[in-house]
Amino acid sequence: MTALNVFVQPKARAGYIVVDAAFTSDDGCVTEIGSKVVQGGGRFPWALGVTGNVSAVAVGRELLTVGVASLKQLERRLIPAMHRAIAATAAAFPDTPLVNCGVRGVAWDFAAKKPIGFTVMSHPDLLIPGAAPFTFYRCDAMVTCDHVDGLAGLLGRPLDLVDMRDPERFAADTDGLALIEAQRRTPYVCTIPGVDASVKHRIGGEAHLVTVTRHGVRIEGLREWSDRIGERIMP
Repeated sequence: MTALNVFVQPKARAGYIVVDAAFTSDDGCVTEIGSKVVQGGGRFPWALGVTGNVSAVAVGRELLTVGVASLKQLERRLIPAMHRAIAATAAAFPDTPLVNCGVRGVAWDFAAKKPIGFTVMSHPDLLIPGAAPFTFYRCDAMVTCDHVDGLAGLLGRPLDLVDMRDPERFAADTDGLALIEAQRRTPYVCTIPGVDASVKHRIGGEAHLVTVTRHGVRIEGLREWSDRIGERIMP
């Protein structure tokens, strides 16, 4: 389970990703703490977070090898890169019941002069029921949420006071940290075959804030948690 939140704020002329950094085994123990973000360089700013049991390294390797220099190239090349990363993971770990991958990210749309959010999923029933697999969707905001009262419940304030698209009603750094702290505390049910569903907490390690503007990509740490390699996450 990954906390992977994406939102764009045209007023701030920026888009954001808030994501954790814990990788866990099927039994829920932390195996690694590291970045789940792939970012582009050059004159086309973009970044994405990876969730599922395909690593960000695998997706990044496949995507950055062919290169992405425009929004059209990102839309055209991301999905084949995900297919290749999934195939490589399945070949390396043939006993894995279901190799799955989801990405959520932000890119700067130079034609529209604003940030855009996007997502692609390999297995919609595990992530967003009803969505088509391997389809590039644009989005203004997407939140990892298993709280009965949704985003408002996670943040503990009325929904009309929360708008992730408005920097005056959702600060990327402070509210982003409050959001991922709440996601870490909230019990989640993982439905991926072969994964121990009794383990309710898999979000941890570190919290990262990724900011995408027309000028480039910045990644910064929001906080570190005391999770340890080889142990389960205990929020």
